[in-house]
Amino acid sequence: MKFFLKTLKTFVDLPKDWIDLMEDVGLEVKTVDGDIINLELLANRGDHYCYMGLAREISGRTGGKITIPKSTPVMQDDHEYDADSKYIKTPGQKHLFELETDKCIAFSLTPYKFKKHVKTPANYTEMLTASGVNVILPAIDVTNVVLLEYGQPAHIYDADKIVGKIHVRETKKGEMAALLFHEGMTELPAGTVVIADDEKILCVGGVIGCHGADVDENTTNILFETALFDPVSIRRTERALLEKPTIAAQIFERGGDISAICAGAARAHKLYSDMGWEPNGQFCFARSKRIEKQYIEMSGDYVRNALEIKITDKEIDERLARYGFEKTPGGYMIPTWRVWDIKGTRADLIEELCRSIGYNNLSSRLPQVTIGAEPTSAQLRKSEIDSYMVHNGFYEVFTDNLYSPKHANMSPVADHIALENSVDGGYAFMKNNAIVQAAELVAKNINVKNREIRCYEWGKVFQKDGEHNVLWGVMNGAKISPLDVKGLLENLMKDLGIEYSIEYGNAADFCVKPCIHPTRCGKIVSKGREICIFGEIHPVLLAEWDIKNDLPVIFEFFDCEELLNLAPRKIKYESPSATIASVRDVSVAVPYGKHAGDVAEFILKNFKEIADVKIADVFEKPKESVRNVTYTLAFVPRDFKTDEINALIVKIMQDATDFIK
Repeated sequence: MKFFLKTLKTFVDLPKDWIDLMEDVGLEVKTVDGDIINLELLANRGDHYCYMGLAREISGRTGGKITIPKSTPVMQDDHEYDADSKYIKTPGQKHLFELETDKCIAFSLTPYKFKKHVKTPANYTEMLTASGVNVILPAIDVTNVVLLEYGQPAHIYDADKIVGKIHVRETKKGEMAALLFHEGMTELPAGTVVIADDEKILCVGGVIGCHGADVDENTTNILFETALFDPVSIRRTERALLEKPTIAAQIFERGGDISAICAGAARAHKLYSDMGWEPNGQFCFARSKRIEKQYIEMSGDYVRNALEIKITDKEIDERLARYGFEKTPGGYMIPTWRVWDIKGTRADLIEELCRSIGYNNLSSRLPQVTIGAEPTSAQLRKSEIDSYMVHNGFYEVFTDNLYSPKHANMSPVADHIALENSVDGGYAFMKNNAIVQAAELVAKNINVKNREIRCYEWGKVFQKDGEHNVLWGVMNGAKISPLDVKGLLENLMKDLGIEYSIEYGNAADFCVKPCIHPTRCGKIVSKGREICIFGEIHPVLLAEWDIKNDLPVIFEFFDCEELLNLAPRKIKYESPSATIASVRDVSVAVPYGKHAGDVAEFILKNFKEIADVKIADVFEKPKESVRNVTYTLAFVPRDFKTDEINALIVKIMQDATDFIK
C-alpha cells in the first residue's frame, strides 16, 4: 500500500534509519518514489492500513510521541447506552436507521447540511493522490481522509435521495444492486450485508457503494456513516463481487476497530465544519453485539526469563503502552484495534516487546545442553534415506502445504480441506497429495531450461482421515523412464534391509483421477500393505502444466512413519562359495503392454539355479508389437558345466516366452 511521507511525518517523528526500522518490524519498504513510499503490509494486521497504525508501529520502537489529528467530539454527555437496547439513546432523538443483522457489529450515522463550500485542502489531496485514491468532491474526500488517517472506512449518502428509513440488513436470494463502477445491475449473494432504504440497496456494507443515494455536486444534505462488519462476511462478499479488493474491504476482512467508529466520526465532524458543512441532527449509533475487553496477565519475571534480558517492570509497561496495551489490575488490556489478531496469550505480548526492543538487540545465546540423546532408529533410517537420495543426485526441496483451486482441480484425491477464511485465494486448500506439486516443480524448471531434475521432499498431506507424513520424489531428463525410479526404489529398499515386493497394475486401482500413467507404473508392497506408488506422470496432468516433450516420473511413500519404523529383515549369514558365480545375458521378446518385471520374477521363481535377475537393456521396436528385453542372469555359485548352462538358458528363454504370451 502507498503512503505519503510528508503526511506520516505529521503523525510521528521519523528517525534517519526509518527504512531499516520498517523492515525490522515486518513492514517491507518495496519502493520509495520521492515522498511516496510503497509498503508490503502484514497479512493479519488491518490496523496497519492507515497513518495512525504506522505511527503506533514506529513509536513502539522509537518511543516518539504520536500527534493525533484534531477532532470535534460527536458524543455528548447526555448520550448513554440503554441496558435494554442496542442503540445509544439521546433525549428526544429520532433514530435514523434500523440495525437488523449481527454481521454488522456496529453502525453509526451523522447528518450534515451544506452551508458554504471550500475545496479540499491541498495537504489532503496530496495524501489521497499518493495512496492512489481519487480526489472527487470535498464531501466524499472527507471519507477517504478518515479512512487513511484512522483506518476507519466511511461512506456518505445523499439524504434527499433516501426513501423511508435506512435498514442495515442481509440480502435475500435474487436481490440486485447497481454497484458503483459496474455496468447494469449485479445479483448479490444471499446473506450479503447491505445498507438499504425502503425501495433500494444503497451500499454493500464494507465493500462497495451503489447508485441510488450517491453524492454529487448538487447534494446539500448528507448522512455520514462509520461501521464495523464481521470479517468473514466481508471476505466472502468481497471475493464474490470484486476482482481487486478496496482498502476498506482489506481492513474489514482483517478486523476493524470498534473505537474508530466514534473517533472517525469525530474527525469527520471537524473536517466538515472546516469545509462549510454543519450538523443537521445528532450522531446515531447502534451495535448488534458487544466486543468485550480482554486482558493478558504477564509478570516482569516471566519477560526477563523468556527473553534473557535485564528490563524493569516500568520499561515493560511503557513499551507495551506504545502499542496500546495498557496495564490494569486485570492484566494488560488488548487494544480494540488488535482484538482480531491477538489470541490472549503471553506469547503475543512477548512478540510485541521483541518488536519494540528489536530482535537484533536480544540475546542470541544457545541453550546449554548437558546430555546428548542418542538418535532413534527412525531418525537413523531417515538420515540413511537422505544420504541415499543425495548420493543419487537428488536435491531436497520444500513446497507449500497450501494450494489454490487450480491445484485442487488437478488433485487425484477427491476430498479437500478448505480454509474457511483464507486471505489469499492462492492458498485456499490444504495439500492432500504430492503429485500436483511435483508436476508444477517440473514445469517451472523446464520453463527456465532445466530439464535434468532429481528432487525429493519429506512433506505432509492433509486428508479427511487426518494428517500424514509422506516422502515423495520426482525425476526428469532425456533418458529418464519408470525403470529408473523402479531401480532407485529397489536399491533403497535393499539398502534399508526391508522385505518388499513390486507389483504392477492399472493406476486406476489406486488413483481416482488421472495422476500416474495407467500402465507405466507400479507399487511397493511390504508385509501385505502398499507403502509406495511410482511411475510416469499421467499425460493429462502433464498437459495441465503445459509439459509437452518430457515424461517425468514420480514416487510417493504414503506413510513415512511406517517406512521409518519397518523392521529390517533378518539375514542369515552364509559363508561365500569358493566357486565364482556364472553370469549370462538372455533376450526375450516382450509384447507392449506386458511388464518386463513380471518375466524377471517368473524366472527367479521357477528356476532354482538362478540367484538373481536384472533388466540390462530394452530395445524398443515402435513398428512391431514386441520389444526385446535383455535380462542378466546370475547363477547360483556352484560347479556348472557349459552344456548344462546352455541347456538351462534355452529352457529359460522358451518358458519365459510361453509365460509372456
